[in-house]
Amino acid sequence: LLAGSLTSFGVLALLPILIDALRYLPLVPRLLALNAGLFFLPSCLLGMVTPLVVKQAITDLGSVGGVVGRLYAISTAGSILGVYLTGFVLVATLGARTVVLLVAVVLLALALFFGRLRQSRTVAVILLVPTLGLAGHTLRSQLWQGPCLVETHYYCIQVTEDDVGLHRPVMELHLDHLIHSYTAIGDPDLLRYDYTQIFAETARYVAQGRPALRALFIGGGGYTVPIHLESKYPLAAIEVIEIDPGVIRG
Repeated sequence: LLAGSLTSFGVLALLPILIDALRYLPLVPRLLALNAGLFFLPSCLLGMVTPLVVKQAITDLGSVGGVVGRLYAISTAGSILGVYLTGFVLVATLGARTVVLLVAVVLLALALFFGRLRQSRTVAVILLVPTLGLAGHTLRSQLWQGPCLVETHYYCIQVTEDDVGLHRPVMELHLDHLIHSYTAIGDPDLLRYDYTQIFAETARYVAQGRPALRALFIGGGGYTVPIHLESKYPLAAIEVIEIDPGVIRG
């Protein structure tokens, strides 16, 4: 538990370092290396908890089946609950970095109060209080924030400027360090990605028979296609559903 806590803290510290070190790799190898570098060691360490608990809980050979079954049933139920709680509640409420930080603090508390240090609660409290203070300071400071212009509960948002070979300023929207859209201020017809051009051609075909077309976009990104359609078809009804308010403000 203590090692899992320390490596969880390490995830936050290593994230900007690994992002910078791996930025020249192709996308798929970069994502694989980033996930392995951040989560392989914490996952291995936390995977050792259940077998160790099983060993401590077994009192005789006759109880092995019942003990193992109960503990793994509890572990499985906790895993299922954790996936849904994290994905639908905690990340939306607290943000991914805060969730990782809380995991590290909770693991440290469990290690101090239920591990070998439980014989000395005074030592446990002495170690835990500064850690909680550090966690609070981290939440309030820019420590481990990385290169984000804005970090929301869902994305690390960056906006950069490049001419992308067009010899004029083009704004690039990066969500989690991946380019999601290109936007030229004052030029809604700039569609750099093939799929955006396909959307535009589809809309043009539909608008020939129904100028007041309706379009629903799930996910706004840089709003490249909605802005393009709005400029081309003033009668169109265009709606965009975007889960992250930070993207909208950006």
